[in-house]
Amino acid sequence: MQTYQVPWQAMAKAKVADTWSKIPREWILGHEDLENAKKQRQLSGPFIESFLEEGDLEIIRNDSVPLVEKIRSGKYTALQVARAYCKTTAIAHQIVRVKISEFQTKLNTVLPELLLVLTMTLSRITASTRSCSTKR
Repeated sequence: MQTYQVPWQAMAKAKVADTWSKIPREWILGHEDLENAKKQRQLSGPFIESFLEEGDLEIIRNDSVPLVEKIRSGKYTALQVARAYCKTTAIAHQIVRVKISEFQTKLNTVLPELLLVLTMTLSRITASTRSCSTKR
């Protein structure tokens, strides 16, 4: 059976694939990590930091001014800093994507019911408005 995709869906799928292809393999989270992310209420702090190496953590925990000073002094290279922030962003992107996907799944199960309730409510409002206007 062939499924039909609306043009924007095909474009979105291609964009997602393109984004994923840009994340280095060693930064890709495993299935177990992503499943664990679904259960987390607080994704920042210790959870996301658990995927980073100590050197990356040391860099991203700096505020901008001390970070610039450490680059200027030679403690960090611009490449090390860029890598630490890119790795953090890539990990966050994967986690957020999983959370959004989970939300969409929940929304897809609730949305039909919600639309039915909304339609019934609007029908009642319309009917009561009509009956009020005919009584005048």
